[in-house]
Amino acid sequence: MATFRPTKRSTPTSPIQRLRRSLSSESDDEPTASVHISDAATAGSDASASTDDEKAVLSHWDSDNALDATGHAAGLPSTLLLHPSQQPPTLFLDVDGVLNTAQMFERHALHPKLLKRLKSVIDATDGRIVLSTTWRMVEENERVLLDALIDQGINPNTVVGRTPVLGLADLHWSGDHGTLAETRRASEIVRYLDTSPAVEKGRWAVVDDLDVLRVDDPSIRSRLEGHCVRTAVESGLTQTCCDALIAMLRPLPPPPAAEPTTPPADACRGPPTSPTFNMKLLTTTGTVIT
Repeated sequence: MATFRPTKRSTPTSPIQRLRRSLSSESDDEPTASVHISDAATAGSDASASTDDEKAVLSHWDSDNALDATGHAAGLPSTLLLHPSQQPPTLFLDVDGVLNTAQMFERHALHPKLLKRLKSVIDATDGRIVLSTTWRMVEENERVLLDALIDQGINPNTVVGRTPVLGLADLHWSGDHGTLAETRRASEIVRYLDTSPAVEKGRWAVVDDLDVLRVDDPSIRSRLEGHCVRTAVESGLTQTCCDALIAMLRPLPPPPAAEPTTPPADACRGPPTSPTFNMKLLTTTGTVIT
C-alpha cells in the first residue's frame, strides 16, 4: 500500500525544507535551481513572482510565526464583521483514522488517496482547515502533515489554526477513562469556537474517527450536533464522508440585498389644505406669504 512517508536523507527533502534551503542559497548568491511547492501553485507565474510566493509560504509555515498563542493564524485579518455567508467554511481536521487507516503501521503514515479526498472537499467548498488532531502537538508530526498537504496541491494558507490543548482541569469530564479522548477533543473544538464566534456563525464541520458527541456535558454536545462526520479507522475518509462534509460546508446563500425604499405615492404632494392653513407658507422670519 502506497503511503506518504518523509524520505530519510542527510539533506532536507520536504517541500518546506527544500524551499528554505533554496532561498538560503539564493541569499548567498549561489546558483540554484528553481524550487516550486507544486505545479498548480506556480503555473503561469514568472520567476520573480514565484520567489515572492515561495518566501510567503516559508514565512507562513515558520513554526515561530505561523500560529499565535490562541491557535489562529498570525497576521490574518479579523472576520468578526463578516456576514456568515462571507465567512469561509471551516473544517476541524483529525488525522489518525481519517488520512490513514488502522492497517498502516508506519510512523507518519498518510494515504495519498485519502489526502486527495480531503483536497476534493477543500476544492468544492473553498474551506479552511483547523487542526484538531493530536499531530498538532508535536512539531515534527505537524510539519510532515503540512508537507503532505502541500504535496497534494492544497494551498498552505488553507490551514488557518489549531485547537488549543486543554488539561483535565479544563474538561467537563465524569472521570470515565473510556470517554476521555472524546471529551478532550470535543472540548478543544468548542474552546476554539468560543474564541472564534465568526467561525461558529458560518459553516463548519468536524471530521474525526472519535465519537465527539460522546461527552458528558450536554451544552458541548448540542453545539457539535449536526456538524460531525465520523470516519472508521479501517477505511478513513471515504467518499461518503466527503459528500457529507461538502453538504455541511457548502457556502451559505448571500445576505439579501437591501430593497430600495419607495416613497409613498403622495410623498411629493403639497401639504393638505385646511380652513386654518389656506396653503400659506411662513418664512423663517414669520412673514406671511400669500
